[in-house]
Amino acid sequence: MFALALVCLCLTTLSAAQVSDQVVATRVLGPHWRQISRTSGMIFSGTVLGVEGQPAGNGRPLPLIRTKFRVDRAIAGVHAGQILTVREWSGAWAAHRAMRGGERLLIFLYPLSRLGLTSPVGGRQGQVALDARGEIVAPSTSGAEALDQKKPLNAALKRCTTEKPKLANCAANIQPGITLRQLERAIRNARNDEGQTINDDQPTTKNEPRTTNRERRTTNDQGLKD
Repeated sequence: MFALALVCLCLTTLSAAQVSDQVVATRVLGPHWRQISRTSGMIFSGTVLGVEGQPAGNGRPLPLIRTKFRVDRAIAGVHAGQILTVREWSGAWAAHRAMRGGERLLIFLYPLSRLGLTSPVGGRQGQVALDARGEIVAPSTSGAEALDQKKPLNAALKRCTTEKPKLANCAANIQPGITLRQLERAIRNARNDEGQTINDDQPTTKNEPRTTNRERRTTNDQGLKD
């Protein structure tokens, strides 16, 4: 019985590795993940180093939020190890999850506007929480919900060890996992399918003022001017 459960567990691991990258992207980003990937000017997983508010004035026509990142894994528009400061109109801040120092996430940012501003693509959709190891974090649930989510897995394991079904069915009944590497591959493939160009017909964020229409360019700390 123990040997059967061990084989079942091995098959489950293999099944997880074989999950389609596109399926992973849909689970994490939703059905419009290709549009999100192609619309973005910068995509990377990184660590938030600090967040600072700046009021309008002193040459700034709008109140801003400055968020500094360290790029841990670069996908588009940045390079690994880069220290990147992103400037965002404070009015767009409420449209997505607030970021804080020390947080790790995969982030999709619009190409910069004429004023050098950007924000996460689709608001919350453009932010994927990562754990301390840099892997995707499942959405938080209550204790009861977490218990309910474990029931199908526990039932599948029980069938593997007591009912002795066919091993293929045993592995198929266990929910496969997802990895950041799979999501990265899907994003790159989606961008490559479009020649890594950005379609002018893609909508800009609704929360950015009219004076900040997007442009095709990326930046680093040296390119940002207060």
